[in-house]
This record gives sequence, structure tokens and C-alpha cells, in this order.
Amino acid sequence: MSGPLKVQPGSHIRFSLRER
Repeated sequence: MSGPLKVQPGSHIRFSLRER
């Protein structure tokens, strides 16, 4: 909710790597 929204445009890539 407010977590992914606060993530910067680039941190989402790290988030995807962490999910895997």
C-alpha cells in the first residue's frame, strides 16, 4: 500500500529480485 508507493523508481527492480 504505502510501502511500494514510497519505493523509488528503481528500487522496484530490487523488490522483484527479492521476491524471486
